[in-house]
Amino acid sequence: MLYSPIEEIRRFQSGKTLLSEDEWKVLVLTGHTGTRANVTLWVYGDKGVTGPISLRKDSSEQFFLPGQEDEFQVEIRSIGNIYKIRIGHDGTSEQPEWKLQRVTMQHMKSKKILDFAANVWLSRIQADGDVVCELPVVKGGQAIFPLVRYQVDVYTGKLKHAETESEVFLCLFGERGDSGLRLLYKSNMQVKFQRGQIDKFQVAAVSLGKLQKVLLRCEASDKSQYWYCEQVVVREPGTTSKSIFTCQRWLPFMSQGIIHSEIELYLQEMQINHQPKIQEEANDEDWKVTIVTGDPENAGTTATVFLYVYGETKCSGPIILGSGKHQLFNSNTADIFKVEMI
Repeated sequence: MLYSPIEEIRRFQSGKTLLSEDEWKVLVLTGHTGTRANVTLWVYGDKGVTGPISLRKDSSEQFFLPGQEDEFQVEIRSIGNIYKIRIGHDGTSEQPEWKLQRVTMQHMKSKKILDFAANVWLSRIQADGDVVCELPVVKGGQAIFPLVRYQVDVYTGKLKHAETESEVFLCLFGERGDSGLRLLYKSNMQVKFQRGQIDKFQVAAVSLGKLQKVLLRCEASDKSQYWYCEQVVVREPGTTSKSIFTCQRWLPFMSQGIIHSEIELYLQEMQINHQPKIQEEANDEDWKVTIVTGDPENAGTTATVFLYVYGETKCSGPIILGSGKHQLFNSNTADIFKVEMI
């Protein structure tokens, strides 16, 4: 908020600070093990999310020491009623492991207090190996939403060179927000993402309600490390149902001359009902083009493939779909593209 010079003088002389509706105090209590890594916070409300917020100050003061409670002032714009936070660190420094004990938020103007019980390790070598956690608001000693440990099964395809050593990230989306982008770090398998293998992971998040989609990211620096994902299956403990997200694609992939390292996968039933978000937002000129390459071993191509589409009055093209050098148009695969035809 900007004030005129006269208003600034009056505020200084009165010794009072006009508090904004957006100002909150965040108190972070560290347990018996501190960290020197960079700590980040996200705050979720029923009308939106604020973050990432870097928890640091412009001073030489050291934060997140064992048994220490650190105070930060942050600005959280109108996101409705807050129901959860996500807090984590980037794993840097010689001392990244962190035992987080508790987080408390206080609205500076109304003095309303929100409690978040933690008592969790944020560490690659302790507990679940995760450096991010989600915490629901606690009221009357009870969390307003449960913390769910989603079982995530990632299927690597059986195509030649389908495996990867690259880091793979995943984000779950549901009726109640998202899990944030998580590194799939701790698998049930000794070596992750091998050809024809199913890797099992746990992603802990405040209950997302009915799942809608997942986002996958594979940041391969070399095309020899491109990854072919068959599908992702997500299960919620205590239920017999499962959410299936079909991929059947190489990551990264090229579409219309642009290399993409991530892709959104929609719930299989949404695909059957033709209701994915990508189609809801599509305009009249957007089309989905599926290219199926045949079964013979040498049916694929490394050439650049382009498309022309003819109508009664005009033609769209050439539309560059991509190059086989980027793991497209392989034998016995289907490549899907979204194209605009004007």
